[in-house]
Amino acid sequence: YIPWNLHEQNRGTFDFSEILDLEYVVVLLLAYVSLAATLGLWVILRPGPYICAEVDLGGLPSWLLGYPELQLRTTQQEFLDAVDKYFDHLIPRILPLQYLRGGPVIAVQIENEYGSFSKDGDYMEYIKESIDGTLHPEYTF
Repeated sequence: YIPWNLHEQNRGTFDFSEILDLEYVVVLLLAYVSLAATLGLWVILRPGPYICAEVDLGGLPSWLLGYPELQLRTTQQEFLDAVDKYFDHLIPRILPLQYLRGGPVIAVQIENEYGSFSKDGDYMEYIKESIDGTLHPEYTF
């Protein structure tokens, strides 16, 4: 899981430094993955925007709640703009970790448990289209 709320605690301020640096995490992860690989296991990365994972607000940053008109996990433009900015910072960090580029990540799950409450079908299509051409869609679900 990659909790968005850890990387953008304040609107517009992204932090992928030190222990939040995906490359640092991958160094630790690679030690684990190398052991897992000997057992035939790989990595499925789950960056959200919503991850659930028993994390506050499913990993969405709490500053989103400061905008009462904002509707989470919908095609409302203000929410999509926030997601796009998150993906603009996140996706370049994921690319070198993909299996097709020599990394341990064989799949990426965008969103999680969608449809339990919200039913904006266009939202999932937008999220999928937002990563087309960057992440390998055949390994993205």
